[in-house]
Amino acid sequence: MKMNRRFALQTILSALSLGISSNAVMAQNFITDLDLGNRKDVYARHGIAGNWKPVEVPVLINFDNKSLQTWVYCSPNVDRAKLIVFSHDLLVEPQIYLPLFEFLTTHGYCVIAPVHEDSFLNEGLNAQENDVMGNVSWNFGAFLENKDIWIKRANDCNKTVEKINEIANTINTAIDQSSPIIMGHGLGAFTSQILLGAKVQAVKIDGDEQQKEEISLNNKNWSAGILLSPYGSGVLGLTESSWSNIQAPFLIITGDEDRDLSNQSGVEKSEMFHASPGYYRHLGYLNKGDHTIFSGQRAILNTKEYDIFKDIKVSINIFLNAYTGYNEEAFRSLYNTSTFDVFGYKYIQMTSK
Repeated sequence: MKMNRRFALQTILSALSLGISSNAVMAQNFITDLDLGNRKDVYARHGIAGNWKPVEVPVLINFDNKSLQTWVYCSPNVDRAKLIVFSHDLLVEPQIYLPLFEFLTTHGYCVIAPVHEDSFLNEGLNAQENDVMGNVSWNFGAFLENKDIWIKRANDCNKTVEKINEIANTINTAIDQSSPIIMGHGLGAFTSQILLGAKVQAVKIDGDEQQKEEISLNNKNWSAGILLSPYGSGVLGLTESSWSNIQAPFLIITGDEDRDLSNQSGVEKSEMFHASPGYYRHLGYLNKGDHTIFSGQRAILNTKEYDIFKDIKVSINIFLNAYTGYNEEAFRSLYNTSTFDVFGYKYIQMTSK
């Protein structure tokens, strides 16, 4: 899977640019919170900053001779934080999602984000290739279609959970492991999908023959998942039968403009919602907002991106409150279309089953 230089440079620049500063993000949140703070509806109460201070200084922790690096985002005044493990998209690194993580830490969540091998901080830039004429292209198939990368990413997330006690001691904060959430964006959403039980078909080379090899990494340690721009069948070994083992509740957020390297439409990215068996499945479908909207870097006050990002944050926060806080009002609001159609900014439509 290759992409042109312009597309690649846009991806890298968005990854390298941290956009507005942490203080600016919180200042903007404060301005909007003044409006939402005067309202009593469930959308407003999940859209304002929570009772805890936002993360001030994220902590980078190295394990096992730097074979595992994790960024840790936690409020400085929370006594016991609820656990979210976040898997980033291809090429980028966790720090670009700082606006999202800041918001979540004010609601008492500790976000732990491993830095995967395909990040530009590690091996991601090795996907660049030069032809004999000196033209540059990016062969991301080396990562996207590599089953070893899929498994390594999943193992990064699982190992992060295994290191929770060490992480808690390092940041001097208790971390509640009773309802761990796996969350990811793009390729990180795919990582979350396979951790929730999605089956993928990989190509196994046996001499001169190629054989299909099914990979299933269902990890029952995850209580629920949040998938920001996941994948549907037809790419990365996903098939129409990939979803049969998924049991945990999940929230998918995608939309009409959410196109990435897979070139799948929002409808195709929504397949797991429609095809997986059981209940407690939720789909937030955006009518605006491209693949980069989820980080919050473009959420500048008085722009539509700011309002789209607010709808995304509220959707995530309500889902988390329903499935980690076991809040009945939050749970009911996921099934009540007026939560977003009436009280939100009308960029997201929530469907639940």
